[in-house]
Amino acid sequence: MAQPWKTIEPIITVCTAIFIPYIAWLLKKYGSEKNKTNQSPADELLKYKELLDRGALTQKEFDDQKAKLLPK
Repeated sequence: MAQPWKTIEPIITVCTAIFIPYIAWLLKKYGSEKNKTNQSPADELLKYKELLDRGALTQKEFDDQKAKLLPK
């Protein structure tokens, strides 16, 4: 009886050789653009906190933005 691993090992090797470089290329192309234009949730939360402290936002507006930025 053939071992299942020996049967699928060549398929996995080929898929790995094709898809890992492609995924790396996608991350390089699109991931870096996202990092340049978007701030982290912590940075955005600090921005909203400064606006709250200056009186430009109400507490409710700050809480709404905070709820959008932080995962539940």
